[in-house]
Amino acid sequence: MRTYVITGGTDGIGRGLGLHWLGRGDRVIAIASGAEKGAAFLSEASRLGAADRAHFLRADYRGLRAAMQASRCIDLLGIHFPQRHPGARTRYVLYNPMFTRTAMADSLPTAQRLVSKAAAVLFAQSVAEAIVPVVELVDIPPYAPVSAFRRRTPIPLTGKDFDPDAARRLDAVTAALLAETTA
Repeated sequence: MRTYVITGGTDGIGRGLGLHWLGRGDRVIAIASGAEKGAAFLSEASRLGAADRAHFLRADYRGLRAAMQASRCIDLLGIHFPQRHPGARTRYVLYNPMFTRTAMADSLPTAQRLVSKAAAVLFAQSVAEAIVPVVELVDIPPYAPVSAFRRRTPIPLTGKDFDPDAARRLDAVTAALLAETTA
């Protein structure tokens, strides 16, 4: 049995992945900001017979801007992971599903939300479609310690999104913050 920790695990792609892995017998810790969606995730896990393997942890990171900033931080920490943990067997896979029908637009102002939802109906992939390549990459990860994909297309780990100096600085700040909370 594997254990998966999924940020945004109660909605959209995160929820889809969590339910997929629970369905095949794994343990899932879903981290999200909404207690109601957390309860719904746990209820669905119970329906699947996985109540003992499903956990919900509430964290406060609401809104599109917070999600985008968190995504950027995850990318940078992924870039620095092999330097912090040389020789680790862990494979860090950064994955951008592109346009997917989720509740991400729900917090937008009404006009933007309506346009986004209409565009999603026409152009976005479903959550069921979006999780397939993620599951494949997690089950059989690339050999490289860090890799990045936009849908199924590998992308180079270059440019400002993957800046090693920014990654090193963020890692140092993160380590300092964690040290403060454990002191």
